Amino acid sequence: LIRYTGNDAEKSAMSIRHLVAAAVPGLSADKVTVLDSNGNLLAAGDDPSNTSAARTLGVEQTVEAQIGDNIRRALTPYLGPDNFRASVKADVNTDSRQTEETIFDPNSRVERSVQSVKTNEASNQKQASTPTSVEQNLPETQTTSTEGPQSSSQNDRKEEITNYEINSKKIATVSNGYTVNKMSIAVVVNQDRLKTILGKDATPEQIAKRVADIQKMVAIGF
Repeated sequence: LIRYTGNDAEKSAMSIRHLVAAAVPGLSADKVTVLDSNGNLLAAGDDPSNTSAARTLGVEQTVEAQIGDNIRRALTPYLGPDNFRASVKADVNTDSRQTEETIFDPNSRVERSVQSVKTNEASNQKQASTPTSVEQNLPETQTTSTEGPQSSSQNDRKEEITNYEINSKKIATVSNGYTVNKMSIAVVVNQDRLKTILGKDATPEQIAKRVADIQKMVAIGF
């Protein structure tokens, strides 16, 4: 029987696996499964630190053990070690998260290229005019046209495109920690112990107030 607490569970389980594998010829450590006295899985299969399900289970058990220890340390001086029982159930998320961020520095811009486009459009227009006369019994003569008003236009256009190069920095962050999705805590208290603390004439209201105080103490431990 090997005793462990909190964070030592995983290390102890790994040590046990390698000790058992070394003692049995032809047995590899990944074939050894380790359970605690309550039937909880401590290690199985490949390296549990690289297995998502095993890692989640290990983290949950560690968190539950830590919170349980905090509750016991808080209530034992007040109630005594044999006058309460605490149970903790944790639901944790151990999924790896990767965050990528690109940061641009606008003050570091450098002119890389300039593209200029110039256009020039010019046009001249002349309008011809023909003399008018009153038709009479005159000999037919040759009609000539003269130049009318003249107009011209000119359109100049210039476009310039400047390309800049801006310094940028990429940051990639990988998180292998955990977050607690849900935590359930149950505490059973010996009511006779509360009556002893409050006195034999304790009222239900006084007992209820002490129970509320215990709830606050447990919440602080969490």
